[in-house]
Formats: sequence, C-alpha cells, structure tokens
Amino acid sequence: MEIKEIREYKSHILAISKIANEPFKEFKKWIKIAQDNNILDFNAMTLSTVSSNNIPSSRIVLLKQINKDGLIFYTNYRSNKSIDLNHNKNVAANFYWAKINKQIRINGLVNKIPYKLSNQYFLSRPRTSMISSIISKQSSYINSINSLEKKLFYLTNNKKILNNIKCPKYWGGYIIKPYMIEFWQGKPNRMHDRILFIKQNKWVKKILSP
Repeated sequence: MEIKEIREYKSHILAISKIANEPFKEFKKWIKIAQDNNILDFNAMTLSTVSSNNIPSSRIVLLKQINKDGLIFYTNYRSNKSIDLNHNKNVAANFYWAKINKQIRINGLVNKIPYKLSNQYFLSRPRTSMISSIISKQSSYINSINSLEKKLFYLTNNKKILNNIKCPKYWGGYIIKPYMIEFWQGKPNRMHDRILFIKQNKWVKKILSP
C-alpha cells in the first residue's frame, strides 16, 4: 500500500466545552488516557531546539514530572541539546499517540531546575543508569563503546563508589514553561479538532481550523 493511501483515524470529538480551562489539567488527563491505553513510552516527547547557527534539531526525551509551572525532563548538561539551550531557551515539544489519535504541541521556554531536585531524581534511578550518566560524555566522539562498557562494569561492581554516588554537576533537569499548548484530536473526515491555549495574563483558550 502507498503511504499516501493510509488513512487510519477513529472517530472522536474534542468539544471545547469539555476541555479544562487550565491546560496542565487537560494535559494530565491526556497523559492518563495514553497510559490507560497501554501506549509504549506514553511519556516520550519530541524535543526540538535551535543551535547558535539557527540549525534546528529534534530528539526524543522522556517527560518525568509535571507541576504547576511546566514539564520536567533530564539530560546531560554537556549534550548537544543543552548547548543549544544555552544559546536559545525557546523549545518546541510534541507528544503523538497514534493509537488514540491524539497529539499535544507545546512551545515554551526552558530553565534548569535546582540541583537538589535533580539529585533527588538521579538517586531514584537504577544504578547502571546513574553510572552511565556519570561516565558518558554525551554527544562527544568516541572510538568504541567497549571502553565505556568496561568502565560501567567496573563501577557498578565497586561498592565504595556506589555508596557515595551523587548526581554530577553536569547532569540534571530542565523545566519547560509553556506559553502555547495545542491539543489535537484526529478525525476520519480530516476535520480534526484543535484546541489552542495561549499564555497571556492568564491562559486563553481558542479553537483552530483543521
């Protein structure tokens, strides 16, 4: 079958009257729907950044926390995405769940979260994940993965090191503080429902044309 012939949308209606007036409340509801539908990596989002040379870049990161201010993800502060964020704090994020024909688009500004919060999350991770984050110079060129794997094996079997482990200063969280959030519901007739929230003095809710 030609890709252009694929038209798989179930019939759902996204009524603006049923959408919460506060987007984070609606966002949490949609995340729960995705989770309840057993969607693999339901918290995975495409994160797009822009470099100092105005070159866009996208990758998948995992949403780890939602609070009243925004969305939190974690990464290496020396990574390419972090280098981009040092130059331009504007990001775009996207969640897409094909199984339920839902999509959430976000534009916002990012800031690092306090080290204390990063360390709390870091220490909750599996030990191998903690060690990997410590030894990896994310995005840098390497000759082989073997040397890193040997180092990972050594450190994960060293009790003295494991007992004193903590989050390195070059690893931690970012919070995306949105100023635009769009909720998209796919429909078979292509008259997709789109509800947009724009942050002004307060959140303003609008309907977009498909």
